[in-house]
Amino acid sequence: FLHVLLHYDVSVSNELTVKWFEMIQLGLPSATLSAFVGPLRLNASEMLTLYKDELPKIIQNARNCPFVMNIYWEKEFETE
Repeated sequence: FLHVLLHYDVSVSNELTVKWFEMIQLGLPSATLSAFVGPLRLNASEMLTLYKDELPKIIQNARNCPFVMNIYWEKEFETE
């Protein structure tokens, strides 16, 4: 669900970006573990892109958006 909400597809790099969002927003231990250990699976250029481009944006978004668990999503499906 968060992949769709954040406009990320399913890849290792994008999954790690979503995990950072989950870690900041939800505080899940599994997201924290994935966020810190997961980059070991990336090559150098993917890791650079993750840390330089993706993480600053997703960290800012996670801190500035409302808590995602408090949003009544069923009501939002009807809005445009």
